[in-house]
Amino acid sequence: MISLLQSQGLIKVVADTRTLDGTRQVFGGPYPAAVLYTPRTFIEKNPRTTQALVNAFVRGLRWMTTHSADEIAAVMPEEYALGNKPLYVQAIKNSLPMFSPDGRFTREGAETAYAVLKAFDPDVRNANIDVAASYTDAFVEKAPAGGR
Repeated sequence: MISLLQSQGLIKVVADTRTLDGTRQVFGGPYPAAVLYTPRTFIEKNPRTTQALVNAFVRGLRWMTTHSADEIAAVMPEEYALGNKPLYVQAIKNSLPMFSPDGRFTREGAETAYAVLKAFDPDVRNANIDVAASYTDAFVEKAPAGGR
């Protein structure tokens, strides 16, 4: 949608968070965006489901690193292009830098997300959150190396 509005001259992008440089400028650090969120209790009760979800996520991310924006667009539902396939392909190309190639993100990324949430959410601002305990790469580490 942003690419469509931009192509029609209806908006001007002044901050682009699709790149590491952009997230550093806007948020002060890397900002993990495409992540799986779940309560710890779900993970504890459903470790196999959690692993299956992570495997699929990691497989998709790894697949994206070996395919062009045109190839990615070709497997997406046609309606995602909003009637403008070349613009959709460009939007995918512009967005690719924001995705982790292997499903991992850094502690710095988690700290950045926490700082952003604290700035806008009073519940987060007033809570005492151990950022290191709020995420795990354990399931990513167990994802099949071949992405299958």
